[in-house]
Amino acid sequence: MIKIMIADDQELIRESLKIILSTKEEFRVIATVGSGKEVIEAIRREQPDVILICGCRIWMGYTVPSL
Repeated sequence: MIKIMIADDQELIRESLKIILSTKEEFRVIATVGSGKEVIEAIRREQPDVILICGCRIWMGYTVPSL
């Protein structure tokens, strides 16, 4: 099973992608997040295999720390 995290600042996009990806047995959406800070926290907590970053605006004003 491939663990997927979805990151976008728009909830509608996140939830739509989650619904689409959830139709495939080999995918499991483990987190949906809406900010750069949430991305880093979710990576540490959930350890996804794949991260879909759909919008670059979620990183505005946020510096990515080293993991």
